[in-house]
Amino acid sequence: MGDDVVVLLSGVAEISPADPAVFPVAAAGALADLLARTSEDSYILVGHSLGARAMVVTAQTLASKKDGPRVEAMHLLGAAIGGKSDWNSLMAKVDDAVYNYHSVNDSVLKFPYAATQPGECAAGLTGFKAGGGKMQNIDVSVQVKSHFQYHRNVRLLSQPVVRISQGEIAPLGT
Repeated sequence: MGDDVVVLLSGVAEISPADPAVFPVAAAGALADLLARTSEDSYILVGHSLGARAMVVTAQTLASKKDGPRVEAMHLLGAAIGGKSDWNSLMAKVDDAVYNYHSVNDSVLKFPYAATQPGECAAGLTGFKAGGGKMQNIDVSVQVKSHFQYHRNVRLLSQPVVRISQGEIAPLGT
């Protein structure tokens, strides 16, 4: 991967399903501020579930920072974010593409997400509705039979080298 810097954020199961938007927005604001203060030119963002939602908000927040780092690419797995929206602010900050890995077998997004977000269909269940161009929907329904199989069964185009867990940054494998 060379000098690429990859940030991985996975959803946290302990978050109350009553308001799944609280954690991602708070995490995204803190992460965007952290990334904007570094000397790196760009990042690859990877997120699963609520972590994917946080990565979307992080990229949108970075897009609003005049001299902030670019987002080279994003990989969203089982994204707990609505599939219908105007994604122009997201695409403005991403150089390569946003890869959205989705599965119709994801019962967490099919039932609990739908119950807490009436009228919304999660992008991790059926893909982003404005797919194409930089927004790449990748159907992994054959490989992913549950919300918890993305990490084990999906291979990304880039291998994450950094993970964030409970607010701490560490190399993968630790």
